[in-house]
Amino acid sequence: MKELQGKWNYQSFCSFAGVVDRSKTPPDVKRPPLIAAPWTPPSEMAFQTDPSAKVTGSAKLGQVEFKINGSITPATDGIPEGVELVVTVDAFATVYNLRGYFLADSDHIVGTVVAISNDLGDQPDGTTGPFVLYPVKS
Repeated sequence: MKELQGKWNYQSFCSFAGVVDRSKTPPDVKRPPLIAAPWTPPSEMAFQTDPSAKVTGSAKLGQVEFKINGSITPATDGIPEGVELVVTVDAFATVYNLRGYFLADSDHIVGTVVAISNDLGDQPDGTTGPFVLYPVKS
C-alpha cells in the first residue's frame, strides 16, 4: 500500500469562461476563455496515513485552514491505486471531493477535484478540474 505521509505540493485547475463586453460591436474580449487555468495557487498539504489506509491531513492558504480526510484506495480491475479525499473549510461550509491515482513509476498523484459547496474561488457548485499532488522535496 502506498501512503500519503508528510508534506505534498498541490495545485488544481479549472476552465474559465471568457470575459467579453457584448454591448460593443464587435464585442470587446477582455480575456479569452481558458480550457485550463489555475484554480488554486500552488500550496502545501500535510498528510498522515494509518495502517488501515485512512488518510488525515491539513492545508493552509493565507488564514484559511483546510481539513482533509479520506483513504488510500487499492488497485482493482485495471484501476490503479489511488486516493479519495474530502477537503473542508468549516468556517465557510466549503467542501471539495478529490479522486486521484498514483502514476506508475512516479511520485505524483493526478486526479479530479469537484467543488461540492461554497468554493473559495467563487466557482459554481459542481465545478470540476484536474489536480496534481507530489511530495515536497527537502
